[in-house]
Formats: sequence, structure tokens, C-alpha cells
Amino acid sequence: MDLHRINVKLYFENPGAVDCGAFINLFHRWISEHEGSDVLIDVADYQHVPNGPGVMLIGHEHDYAVDYLDGEAGLLYMQKRGFTGSLGERLPAALRHLLTAAQRIEGESDLPEALRFKTGRLRVSFPDRLQTPNSAEAFEAVQPELACALTGLFGAEPTLSRVYDDPRWLLAIDAAAPQADDLSTLLGRVQDQPAPAG
Repeated sequence: MDLHRINVKLYFENPGAVDCGAFINLFHRWISEHEGSDVLIDVADYQHVPNGPGVMLIGHEHDYAVDYLDGEAGLLYMQKRGFTGSLGERLPAALRHLLTAAQRIEGESDLPEALRFKTGRLRVSFPDRLQTPNSAEAFEAVQPELACALTGLFGAEPTLSRVYDDPRWLLAIDAAAPQADDLSTLLGRVQDQPAPAG
């Protein structure tokens, strides 16, 4: 499968401490401070949408969101373009972006309360319904590379489960790790995995 678009979500450990409004100024600051080849463009506020994307940081190659789409607050990373290669090559790159942003959020003094992330669980979803319909067959097709990349992240094989049966929803897969390591450990593991061509 030629998967150009990959979403990865890491959940907040203390969702009651999340102040979406504080992320508006924070993400604007990230835009002004940003250095790198990828371009960060704008901030969009969707707090008025129930179970929506909250606050989004829009980029050329990828977006971030303080996300509530599945009813649980978390940091969502959305890879839109910029990488080639297999799912097993692209997923570690997406994880590097997600974990780097999560680590930065945990260290932010501009947020009203310290935020922490659950590191023993994450969700991977595929927004391209043509390439990856929400079906048992598509789940089976992505499972081997997904399991391999996430074993590299967690240091042990995770349990993978398809979240929704309804074909109108995205193909979404929950990954549960045998143990919860800290963000630095997880980031160190995916930084050791080869990056895809861009």
C-alpha cells in the first residue's frame, strides 16, 4: 500500500488539566520560533466543535492538534506529505514528530498546568479511505509493518486492535504496549530507526 497520510495520537494522562485556549498562543509561538525544512503556517481554533480537533497547528507537510475526535484528549500528529517508502519506514518518522512535540509540551512553562502523556498506548489511523478502507482486510494488510515499527518504538511487541467496525469511519488501530516507558526512551528508540526518503 502506498500510504501518504498517517495519523498518530498520544493521549494525555491528565486530560482534565488540558486548557485548549492556552495552545493557541503556544502554537503561534512555535510558528515564530520554528526552524527546519517543514513549514508551519497557521493555528485554527475548533473548540466550538464537540469531540472535534480542538486547536490545530497547520503545516505544509504535517499538522498537529490538541484532539478530542474520539472523545479522549490527546496530541494528534497528521502526516500529509513529504515522505516516501513503506509504512514501516514512514511510521517511525511520524512517531519522531509526535514524540518530539509531546516532549516539548511536557516541558512548556507557558501552559497553565503541567501536562503528561500516557506512553503505553497510542492510536494510528489512516485518513485515505481509498488506500485503506476500514475493513478487516486492510487491517490485516497493514498489521505486519505496523507491528514491526511499533515493536521498535515500545521495545516489545504491542497488542493491536481495530477500533471501529463501521466502514464509514477511518481505519484506526489502537496499540497497547506491555510496559509504559518515558517519552525520552521512546524517542530514542525511533531515532535509531532509519528515516524515509523525503
